[in-house]
Amino acid sequence: VKCLVLKSLLGRKTFTSEDNPGAYQNYIASYWSTKQSELSPACVFPASRCDIAVQILVSRLAGCPFAVKSSGYASFACASSIDNGSAVSLKSMTKVSVSPDRTTVLGQVSAMCIKLCNHMVLCCWRTDYWR
Repeated sequence: VKCLVLKSLLGRKTFTSEDNPGAYQNYIASYWSTKQSELSPACVFPASRCDIAVQILVSRLAGCPFAVKSSGYASFACASSIDNGSAVSLKSMTKVSVSPDRTTVLGQVSAMCIKLCNHMVLCCWRTDYWR
C-alpha cells in the first residue's frame, strides 16, 4: 500500500522489482555486503530532500518501515536495507559546493571523498595562500 502511495506522489522515481526489474536489480547489486543484498525491499526510490520529506510523512501515517542507503558499506543486513518496506537511495545526492568566500566546502551525503578533496584543493588554492 505504501509503495502505491509513494508511486502516486513521486511518480516514476519510485520503482519495484516488477515495474523496473533492471533498476531494482542494480540497486540490490550496489550493496557492498551480500548480507545487505539478501533483503528485498517492496519499493525503492532515489531521493532528494523533498522526496525524503514525503517518504517520512507517508511512513509515519501508514506505519510502514523504511531503510535509508547512502553508500551502503555496512556488513550486516538491515543496516541500510529492508525486507518488504521501502528503500530510500541517497546515491544521487552527490552535489558539492564551495561558499562564495571560498572558505567552506559543503558536500551532500553521497558525495565521494575524492570529489570533496578536489573541491577543497580548488577552494584553498589562492595566490596569497603560499606567501
